[in-house]
Amino acid sequence: MIKLNERVTHNGKTYNPNEVIEKDDISQEESQRLVDLDVAFFVGDIKEDEGLLDNQKDNDEEISEERETQDDSADFEEEEISEEEYQKLYKQLDDAFNAEPLQKIAKDHGVEWEGNRKENVIEAIILEDKVEDILSEEDE
Repeated sequence: MIKLNERVTHNGKTYNPNEVIEKDDISQEESQRLVDLDVAFFVGDIKEDEGLLDNQKDNDEEISEERETQDDSADFEEEEISEEEYQKLYKQLDDAFNAEPLQKIAKDHGVEWEGNRKENVIEAIILEDKVEDILSEEDE
């Protein structure tokens, strides 16, 4: 069995991310191809004689390492700023700018965020430690 990381069409059927394709619905070679393309990973019982166990272990290790890295960076960010300081910086940015000018200035300073909401932009500015740079633009 394989679990998909992204949308895949196989044998005329479209599967969405996190869906599982059962062994009966896909050949071992097709499964391996999707795993090699990084659009899926093996799940469930894997027999060593099928030659798939090593691939699953490698995939699990990569996922585990990515999660550790993400966890480490999340812990680092949390330690960098207290909730009180975060709220203070958030209020300063929120009071100083409307959404569109803030987005433009943030983009000019290389800040990256998801979505179109002002809250997302402010959060990204704070987490990327660009508050002073952005606030200095208020006077200009």
